[in-house]
Amino acid sequence: MIGKMTKYTFLVFHKEYDDFLEALRAQGVLHVKERESGEAMADSQLHELLASKSQLDELKKDMLNTLGKDEAVASDTVTDIDSVQTDYAQFAVKRNELSLELTNLEQEFALLQPWGKIDWARIAQIEEAGYNVAFYSTTFLTEEEQTQFNLVEVGESGSRHLFLAVNPQDTLVEVAAEKITLPHKDVDELLTNIKEQKEKIRTLDAEKKAYAVSHLCDVDRALAHLQDSISLEQVKLNTASEADKHVCLLEGFCPNDKVEELNKMLETQGVWYSHHEATPEDKAPVKLINNKVVALFETLTRMYGLPSATDVDHTAILSIFFTLFFAVCVADAGYGLILVGLSLLDIKTHGKVGKKLFGINFKLVLVLGIACIFIGAILGTAFGISLYEQSWVPEWMKACMLVGKFPGTEYDIQMVASLLIGIFHISLAMTVNAINVTMQRGFKECLGTWGWWLAVVGSVVVAGLSLGGVIPQDMMMNVLYGVLGVAGVGIYLLNNIHRNPVMNILVGLYDTYNMASGLMGDILSYIRLYALGLAGGMLGATFNDLAYMLVGNDLSSAGLMIIGFVLIILIGHILNIAMSCLSAFVHPLRLSFVEYFKNAGYEGKGVEYKPFEKAQSQS
Repeated sequence: MIGKMTKYTFLVFHKEYDDFLEALRAQGVLHVKERESGEAMADSQLHELLASKSQLDELKKDMLNTLGKDEAVASDTVTDIDSVQTDYAQFAVKRNELSLELTNLEQEFALLQPWGKIDWARIAQIEEAGYNVAFYSTTFLTEEEQTQFNLVEVGESGSRHLFLAVNPQDTLVEVAAEKITLPHKDVDELLTNIKEQKEKIRTLDAEKKAYAVSHLCDVDRALAHLQDSISLEQVKLNTASEADKHVCLLEGFCPNDKVEELNKMLETQGVWYSHHEATPEDKAPVKLINNKVVALFETLTRMYGLPSATDVDHTAILSIFFTLFFAVCVADAGYGLILVGLSLLDIKTHGKVGKKLFGINFKLVLVLGIACIFIGAILGTAFGISLYEQSWVPEWMKACMLVGKFPGTEYDIQMVASLLIGIFHISLAMTVNAINVTMQRGFKECLGTWGWWLAVVGSVVVAGLSLGGVIPQDMMMNVLYGVLGVAGVGIYLLNNIHRNPVMNILVGLYDTYNMASGLMGDILSYIRLYALGLAGGMLGATFNDLAYMLVGNDLSSAGLMIIGFVLIILIGHILNIAMSCLSAFVHPLRLSFVEYFKNAGYEGKGVEYKPFEKAQSQS
């Protein structure tokens, strides 16, 4: 649900404004209302602060990458952040120099290695005696050219032949070959230099890591200080000046449960203020208030967008249906056990498992895993094995499983169940939308919305009552026509009571086209729940079959083939659970965001409640 907000307006004498802001920040409960413009000086200062913060964010990111799995050491000794930035930048400069030198050494080694060990002192003596010693590389030389210019093949480098030529200094050597200029160095010496250079780089990296370990806390403290300055400048930017800039006007919002403590603080400040319950026109920020389980799903709501003041918080409904959809897509009780096991291990290790696995929130996974166990059991699958076909499964449990064909049809009962879930999901969305717009605008202004609700949801209810025997079959069509007739009045004649009736009819026809073309597609989208669950189950069963093909039915006589059996089972099901969970996250999210939110009229344009408070260092 959305927490109630109180709007505050403050008038403060300009000389007391800075002290008032510090007291307000210490209280840490007021969300400052943004204005469209502010003072140029504050704006310039804000840009400078944001630029500094961006630099520190990059520095922290680099330090965290350097740390890897190690943790920073908290320290009471504070180092000037400018010194930290300068010192840390020197590591990059030194490493670039060492890397460049290493690259040069490796290039020289790669050039010299094919020629082997060269006695450069002996070559110098030959050149002093009046001869030139040259090195050539080519793909082919005739024997005549080799003889004419005293070329001796000394090795090969890939597809090229290497030649050494010794000729008098006045001899012009003209052959179809590339003349190679080799560094006057020893191969063994180069190899030693390369190893030494790599050791220097490793030492420097270790020093950089040690520096990051001991100074990351300084960066965090500097970032917290910068964030305080930024938030202060943003508040000043959203402050209006009145009475020739002698009075500062500030507006903001406070959660209702924090109003009493804010008022106590304001009484000690001696400033003028007024407050009232925030109205939809005030466009108050949004603070979601949910229980611990539902709060786990607020991340999904934020992915789409927070509700505005005129919206409904759908997180509770989202939590129920996303969990159900996820479990139906995974459709395997065994995989649910694995998810629960990983979640409990993450809780036991205080979040280390989730941190290593891309920051996964395993508290949410625990809820989803439990749902997978129950839904997987109902769908009759565990680790790709059909529980319904196992003799050890009790008959009462088999009676609870949704397997086989839907009575009176050739369709799988799971597919029909997916469509029924979709119909209920969309009907619920339309119901919530109709109630919400009625509360916001009044019943008379929402007759068109209620008309569509009656046409869709009413038809579903009539069909359900008929199938249940409440409404006789021969009367169903008459009841349905009556429901659609009443709905048509709202859709075509009263969709806007302030508009011309002819225009209402035209708008109603246009809405009918959109609803007819969109609603069927929305409902059919829920077949993906059945398809994904079926695909995951078939893939799991395929891995089981492949494993049993190696060993047969008797594992005790499988011998070494049991290793292949275990590998196929482990690797196969690990891949399958990873793909199933990925699909089970993406597609239910789509069904919630597109099919449900669209029919619920949810826009998600709310602004999150962010109190003006002192930033906390993370170290």
